[in-house]
Amino acid sequence: MLLLQKATATTLFVAVAWLACAQTPDSLPQPKVPIDTSPVYWITAQAPEERVLFTDTTLDYAFRMYDPARQAGWTDWGTLGLLGSPARPLLYTPGPRMGFAHGIQALDLYRFKAEELRFFKHSRTFSEVGFTQGRTQNDNSVRAVLSRTFSGGATAAFDYRTFLNVGQYRYQSARNVALSLGFHVPLGQRYEGFLTYTVNANQLQENGGLTEDADFGSGTFSGPINAPIRLNTQTAQSRYAEKHLNYAHYYRFAGKNSGRQFRAGHQIGFRDEDLKFAHNSPGADTVFYDTFMVDRRGIRQFTEVARFDNHVELSTYRNRGTEGQVSDVFAAGIQYNRIKVAFEPGDSIMQNWFLTGRLSVSPNDRFRLEAQGGLGILANIGEYQVQGLVAWSPGKVGRLEAGILSQRYPPALIYHRLNVSGRPFWNNDFDKPLETSLWVEYRLPKRLPLRLMARTHLLNNYLYFDTLGLARQTTAPVQIVQFGAEANLKWRFIHLDQSVCLQQTNRDDVLRLPQWCSRSALYFSGVVFRKRLFFQVGFDFRVHAAFKPDAWQPVTGQFILNDVLTQQPYPWLDGFATFKIQSFRFFFRYENLGTLLWDKEATYQQTAWHPQLFNAFRLGLTWRLFD
Repeated sequence: MLLLQKATATTLFVAVAWLACAQTPDSLPQPKVPIDTSPVYWITAQAPEERVLFTDTTLDYAFRMYDPARQAGWTDWGTLGLLGSPARPLLYTPGPRMGFAHGIQALDLYRFKAEELRFFKHSRTFSEVGFTQGRTQNDNSVRAVLSRTFSGGATAAFDYRTFLNVGQYRYQSARNVALSLGFHVPLGQRYEGFLTYTVNANQLQENGGLTEDADFGSGTFSGPINAPIRLNTQTAQSRYAEKHLNYAHYYRFAGKNSGRQFRAGHQIGFRDEDLKFAHNSPGADTVFYDTFMVDRRGIRQFTEVARFDNHVELSTYRNRGTEGQVSDVFAAGIQYNRIKVAFEPGDSIMQNWFLTGRLSVSPNDRFRLEAQGGLGILANIGEYQVQGLVAWSPGKVGRLEAGILSQRYPPALIYHRLNVSGRPFWNNDFDKPLETSLWVEYRLPKRLPLRLMARTHLLNNYLYFDTLGLARQTTAPVQIVQFGAEANLKWRFIHLDQSVCLQQTNRDDVLRLPQWCSRSALYFSGVVFRKRLFFQVGFDFRVHAAFKPDAWQPVTGQFILNDVLTQQPYPWLDGFATFKIQSFRFFFRYENLGTLLWDKEATYQQTAWHPQLFNAFRLGLTWRLFD
């Protein structure tokens, strides 16, 4: 906690110091040598053959909407009501799976993957610092990115992110830290290596949510801090920690830069994960845990996963002539994973073997075909994963994209085996789920800025957690159909961004999501002070259909079904103002204006008994620098 506060204070001090010392372009001293203003590209260890052009997104939705749970996809993810808390998509979204998974994924939005680290290639040092502050000192987020390319082409990269939030209700907090450090070292024209080290730490203080009889209009308590909660002993804690060391290296054994190239790649990684929940001396709080309370002295669930990854691949690709782009990529390889799982008590060792492949064909900017996947062998026979994407822009009539995800995989560890307080709680033998998702998306030309989407998902042997938090599996298929439309309209200086999505499932007894969601933004944009200050001022609005939101069970780290509470449509309105001066951006945001304008007592619950925050003010800033 103290380290997080010190890091936050230091970053804010640096950002303010930069702002105080900033000068206008006219007053800056002229450099002795010309400044390199060439485009900035970045690469990753996962696909080093592709150089991606870095673009400035100016004041987009992702900037002013600081919460990752409100940035994703067509609609929000449901959280426990505060920044950095467990989240799940309210619009069903499949996740690629291949082989073993522990199944605790509620905090993935705030975790950083080693393969996501970007190495910016430029003669000048690239850095970006961002900070947001909420209503209290214990409500903030920090983002710091640094990348430096040295002589000879070696590049060092650094990415640091934190989310710290103490909620408005008692004994509720979330602390998330993600740190990634990497080095890219090319040796000659044929060999290059990527070494990355990533740390993720997520810590939650659990309060179980509000009691079912909590009523803000009764007058029995004043403010959220006095709302009755389910876990009053203040000792329920969840912690998820991960350390990941990865090295990926590639050797080009044939071909030239101007033609087809042939390359061998090898990736090796070591990962250690600790997944823990503990509540000592719960006292009267034992009622909350129900069937999980196997020992009255306390409750504990601990799992450690140590994983060794090894992947060898042969590939060939051809540059398209345009720097940073390739016309085609073909690759085939073999992947091996050794997983050791330590329970309380007992250990298990598992192995994964997959044949892998990927291809990408992009002869020009109008067409792109991508596919990748894996086929299980040895102990993984019968498992597979296939992902595909095709994009076509036939000119003035818009852009068409279509994709597929089909996969069969073993049930995640949490569904298969669970030990509570050192005692076996369940040991299930579920069938392997089989999922197929198809989607198509059409973007109209810029003159008519409209995007249309259609998706369908078919889930066989679907796994879920019932109202008691017990793992279950369906015998009948689950089907979800989704449609969406998004428009970005403009009249002079007034903008209206509107998106609507619909979804329907044939099994709302096991999958409960809103049937429709709507998100809008109405704002005024312009430029002042001799076109030096660009700004946007307006409102963000969201609402969705009535539904029964899932509840949260901290023992297993899972969202579970709820049969009691129904969340009615809640109109959530935010006011915002965003500004940009050269590479410096900042915003002001007032959240949940509805509690001031039309209802001071109603709560909005994306997760049962975990209300979203009441009205609050937030500010944020981001500064991007070169050298």
